[in-house]
Order: sequence, then C-alpha cells, then structure tokens
Amino acid sequence: VLLQSVTPDRVAARMRTFLENNGYFWTDVSYSVRQELNTADIQYHIAVQSPYRINGITVTGGDTTIVDAIRSTMGETILAAGDQYDLAKLKQERERIDAALKEKGYFYFSPDFIGFQADSSAGNKTVDLSLHVKKDIPVKATRVYTIGNIYIFSGYSLNRDSITVPAGDTLSVDGCFYIDLDDKFGPDAIVRSVFFRKGALYSRSSHDLTLNRLMNLGVFKFLNVRFVDADSAGIPRLEPHMYLTPLPTKNIRFELQGVSKSNNLAGPVLTSSFRNRNLFGGAELFT
Repeated sequence: VLLQSVTPDRVAARMRTFLENNGYFWTDVSYSVRQELNTADIQYHIAVQSPYRINGITVTGGDTTIVDAIRSTMGETILAAGDQYDLAKLKQERERIDAALKEKGYFYFSPDFIGFQADSSAGNKTVDLSLHVKKDIPVKATRVYTIGNIYIFSGYSLNRDSITVPAGDTLSVDGCFYIDLDDKFGPDAIVRSVFFRKGALYSRSSHDLTLNRLMNLGVFKFLNVRFVDADSAGIPRLEPHMYLTPLPTKNIRFELQGVSKSNNLAGPVLTSSFRNRNLFGGAELFT
C-alpha cells in the first residue's frame, strides 16, 4: 500500500471521534511515520483518560404537550446514572421515546426531532444530560392523531392507475368501509384482522398487528397501508386506506422425476399438485 494513500491524519481523526462517542473526552491522538528505503511504519499514539459517566438526565423545554408526553415515558429510559457515556445508547433512547410516542398517537414524530446536550461542568468525570425537542420541527409532529374512517380495498392491483369503485360494492362492516374490487373474498375474515378502531388513538402496535394478521391469512401478495389526513372539527385524524393485492387463487405444478428400483427397472414418475387458496381455509391436493 502506498504511504500517500493511507492518510493517517484522517485515521487519527476517526479514532478520536470513536473514543469521544464512547465517553473518552479530551483524548489526544497523534501519529508518527518512520520511513525506510522502500517501506514505512505508522505509529499512532493515544493518550486515553478514564471515561465520563452519566450523572443524571433531565427533559427540558417547558410544559408543552409533546414535552410532557416525553416526560411520561422516562420511567422506561435505558439511561441510568453511573452508566458510561455512549452515543449509540443515546440513539437507542431516541428510538425508544419515538416508539412510545407512536403508541400515544404521535404519528408524524421522528427520533431525529430529539436532541441531547452533555454538560461536563459538574466535574468528577461526569456529564449531566439534557434532552430536548429540536426547534422548527413540523407542526404535524407535535399533534396527537386519532383514527378516522377505515377503508379496505380488496382485490387491488398494482397496475391500476386509479380505483374505480362500482356502485353498491362498498359495505360497512364493524366500522370499516369494505370495497370489493374483484369479488374474491368475503369481508368478515379480513375485517377481523384489522385492529384500527375509529375514534381511537393511532398506535404503532395496532398498525403492525394489522399488517401481520392480514399477511398471515396467506391469500395476499401485497399489502399497502396509506394514511390520509382528515382533520375533523379541529381534531387531527388519520384515515387508513388498505390496499390488498391477492395471490393467484389456483396454482398447478407438475414434476417429472426419474427413478431406479431394486429390480433394475427404471421409469419416469409424474407428480402433480394443486393448490387452491381460500380465505376461509386452504386446501391442497396431491396426486
């Protein structure tokens, strides 16, 4: 490797950043190069001090609704006094808070909207962490959303440029509007797998459970959920629009195999299978 392509100054900078991200602040990293006739050695010199540890953590930003919601989640924080400062763990804490807020209806919130500041003025190799919501985040991110009307489009095709709903094909089933585009499935089993409830807060767990249950029915190839903003009387609402693309209803497969028996006779074997996907119970026949 040519010495000029190694860039030891950049390597030293990466080492310094890595150490600081793990609590080793004010670390000095330098290097020296020893050259011989056709080779060179690079020696990195690192003066490491004891790592900084967390003294405490506070949530700042006043008494706004979003800040109060974050404070209500801090009983489950993964940061504790005495822990070594770790940037990766701070990122995990942001993701934990985001997941908790998603259960409280904050659909548009993001982990990137949370910032940390570390104050080392307390001394004794400790830092006081302050958590805050960044300025100028979208207004939507600070709103709590409830579920509005729920629409299920069964028989949706990815090749459709638009959806034309035939008159009379929209059914109201258990608070959901079921639109059957190809008349393949009855609505009851599908609606039972939907865990959104009109008027309830949006929650990520209900969202994920709905996706898992619908895909586990084994009759859909694709499932897409799109949320449409639909404020009602000043109350932020989300209308789930679920587009269900079915798998082929029937599948026939043939296999030709060559076999050799103990009596030295050989011959072909034809195996066929027929699979009929049915929402109310699959049947698979072999011949």
